[in-house]
Amino acid sequence: MLLNKKSLEIARICSAEESRYALTYLYIKNGQTVASDGKRLIVAEYPAPDEEEYPDIGIKAGKDFEGFIPYKKALELAKKIQKKSSIPILCHCQVNRDNGTLKAGMTNLETKVIEEIRQPEDGTKFPDYEGVFPSQKPVFE
Repeated sequence: MLLNKKSLEIARICSAEESRYALTYLYIKNGQTVASDGKRLIVAEYPAPDEEEYPDIGIKAGKDFEGFIPYKKALELAKKIQKKSSIPILCHCQVNRDNGTLKAGMTNLETKVIEEIRQPEDGTKFPDYEGVFPSQKPVFE
């Protein structure tokens, strides 16, 4: 999955309190990036280019992806992504699970950076953010 700088920067609203363990992570699921501090909730969905066009850096492409990125690591990755490029696809970070390990990588065609990302302990789940949005037709329009 390809993430752009904006989708990683929403990690700024993640909770910094360790008592809210699941909220200290940026949650990524099927093209959506979700962050919350318990009071605010951001669900971002940015159109991503086709992963097949991204240069091969050793991370397998995959669209059905679900994972967590610690908010500090997400902000570090956002800083490393190129701000401007004559090749727009290089302004993205490729993230996917490879042999059970979450990896993030980016390239400028001369060098590549691949980092392993620590995942939360087993059993940690992001709160049901989809339950916040109304699913029924409004009573009044």
